[in-house]
Amino acid sequence: MAINEDLHSLEIRVLKALSEAGSEIGTDDLSKLAGIEKISATRTAYFLSTKGLATLEEKTDVLFKITDEGLQVSIDGLPEKRVLSSIARIGNSPLSKIPAISGIDAKFVSITIGHLKKAALVELLKIDGETIVSITPRGEEFLKMRTPEEEALSKLSSGEETPLPEDISALLLHRKWAELVERKSHRAKITEAGLALVAGGLKEKENSLTQEILKSGRWKELEFRSYDVSAPVPAPVPGKHHPLHSIIDRIRKIFLQMGFTEERGPFVESTFWCFDALFQPQDHPARDLADTFYLSNPSVAKVPGELVPKVKAAHEHGIIGSKGWGGTWSESVTKQLVLRTHTTSVSARSLAKYKPPAKIFTIDKVYRNETLDYKHLAELYQVEGIVFDESVNFRNLLGYLKEFYVSQMGFEKVRFRPAYFPYTELSVEPEVFIEGKGWMELGGAGIFRPEVVRPLTGLEYPVLAWGLGLDRLAMLKLAQTDVRSNYQNDLAWLREVVLP
Repeated sequence: MAINEDLHSLEIRVLKALSEAGSEIGTDDLSKLAGIEKISATRTAYFLSTKGLATLEEKTDVLFKITDEGLQVSIDGLPEKRVLSSIARIGNSPLSKIPAISGIDAKFVSITIGHLKKAALVELLKIDGETIVSITPRGEEFLKMRTPEEEALSKLSSGEETPLPEDISALLLHRKWAELVERKSHRAKITEAGLALVAGGLKEKENSLTQEILKSGRWKELEFRSYDVSAPVPAPVPGKHHPLHSIIDRIRKIFLQMGFTEERGPFVESTFWCFDALFQPQDHPARDLADTFYLSNPSVAKVPGELVPKVKAAHEHGIIGSKGWGGTWSESVTKQLVLRTHTTSVSARSLAKYKPPAKIFTIDKVYRNETLDYKHLAELYQVEGIVFDESVNFRNLLGYLKEFYVSQMGFEKVRFRPAYFPYTELSVEPEVFIEGKGWMELGGAGIFRPEVVRPLTGLEYPVLAWGLGLDRLAMLKLAQTDVRSNYQNDLAWLREVVLP
C-alpha cells in the first residue's frame, strides 16, 4: 500500500501547507495556511510525524503577564515619576507634604524618595529642621524620557503575553507588576519524504461511505481512503463514578448480600441520640467544643419524651446492678444540637425502631473538629453496623469483621486490639496490616452495654456494633498516602485510577 493512499484529507492539506511554508512553522500559522482550526492542525501534524512525513516539536516559552497592580501603574504612571512630577510642579517640597500632593501612600513615598535619592534624581535638604525634597537636573531629564519599564508595561497592558529582557523582567517581578506564565507551543516542518510525496502529486480520496453515496451509486466511481488500524489514537475517557463512591457502593453491596438493612439518619443530631442514648456521660471530653461542632441556630432539639426518663435513669443510677455515672443528668444538655460525630447515632435510633432479630447498617458522613493531616479529616465517612439478636456473641462480632475485611475487602492480615468505648463492653479496634506501613487502625467495635440497649428496647439482648472508618480504608485500597486525596478532583488521577 502506497503511503499516499493512507492520508486523510486533512493530512493532505497540512502537508501541502508545510510544503508551501518551506521551513519550520508554528501551528498557529500552520492552521491559517491550511485553513483549519489550530487543534486540528496540531493533531494532524502529529499523525504526519508518526508516518515520517513531518516533524513536530513541543516548545515551552516563559512569558510575562501584567498583574492588576501593574495595570494600575500603567494607567497612573510610575510611582517615582508621579512623585517627581509633583515636586517639579510645586518646586522644593517638604517631605511630609509629598504624599498629599502626589496621591501616593506615605509609606510608599518614603521608599520612592529613597530610590530617587540613590539614583541622584532628587536631593534632600534640611531647612529649619524640615526635610525638603528638591528635583535635580538629572531628575528633570528622567521625567522627559520613557523608561524600559514603561515600555514593557504598555506592551503587557494590551493583554499581550510576551518575553521580556532579563533586567526588566526581574524588576517587574520584584515590584509585582508582572507574573510568569508558561505557554506550550508546537512547531512543525515537512521532511524530505513529505516533500517527495507532495512533488509526486497528492490525490484526495473519500474518507467515509455515507448513505447518500450508497443511494446515488457514486460509490462505484469514488476512491476511498484505507485506514491504518494500528495508528495511535487518544485513550477513551468514559464517564464513571468517583472512586470513593465506587468503594461506598461496593461496601453497601457487601452488607446487603450479608442480609443487612440500610438505614440513614440526620447530619444535624441531638446530643440525646449522639451521646446520651449511647451511655456517654455528659461531662465526657469527647463532647467538648474541641471535638464537636455545636449549632447555635437552631440550638435546641426535640427529643423522644418516652425514652428520656429511661436514659436519664441509666445515667444517674445504672441498670441491672450497675451504678451509672452518678450526679444529675441534665435534660437541657440532651437537647443540644450538633453535627453528628459518628453514625452510631443511627444505630441508637435503629435499636429504638426495630425488634430483634435485626441487622442494620449505614454508610454516611460524620463531622469532627479535627486538625487536618494525612489521616484525619473534619468531614469523613463511617460504616456503621449492628446485629440485634439474643443468640449472638463476641465471637460472632469478630467473625463479621473478619468476613468484611478479609473475605470481602481483600486484606490479608487482620487483628483485633482490646479497646475502651463508653457504650460497648467487650470492645476492640480492628487493624489491618499494610506492607511497608505496619498495622493501621480502621475503626472500633464491641457489644453494646445494657445501659444502651435496655432504655431503648426494654430488652437485655446482646447487640453487636461497629463503626469503621471508610476514608482510611479507601486510601489504602486506592494506594494513596494521604486521606485528603479522596476529595481532590485531579482529573488525570480520576481518569487513570482502577479499583482493585
